[in-house]
Amino acid sequence: MTLKGYFLRLVKEKIKDVPEEKAKIESGAIQSVSYDENILVVVVLDQETSNYKMQIYNMKGEQLSEVPLSKDYAQIKVSKNQILLYEGDMFAIYTKDGICKYSGEMDTGILEMYPLFGLNKYMMINANGFYEIRLVK
Repeated sequence: MTLKGYFLRLVKEKIKDVPEEKAKIESGAIQSVSYDENILVVVVLDQETSNYKMQIYNMKGEQLSEVPLSKDYAQIKVSKNQILLYEGDMFAIYTKDGICKYSGEMDTGILEMYPLFGLNKYMMINANGFYEIRLVK
């Protein structure tokens, strides 16, 4: 047996495992989804009002909170129990409980954003370089 054949056999056996459904979430017109090991975030468009909302669930499918959004952010990232939303020069940071820690803008468009080790520290990447930002009260 070749290594390639062995790899294909492992993949085939993995595919046979069907994940167990924990919960069924019906939200409307889903715009984006992101998750980590603790939470699932779904951004939906309410077609009746044309407003966006962010729904936050635990991994059992129980809704933790629902937050209205002023826009549909192109990027959504869940990391370290925080939700990072960004598009162009606009960004927002939420807790897993739906509390907005910050909402604002940068001088130039944001390409990537990551939480860093430490309290309220983030790495932001744009066309001009890398920036470490820290939220202060």
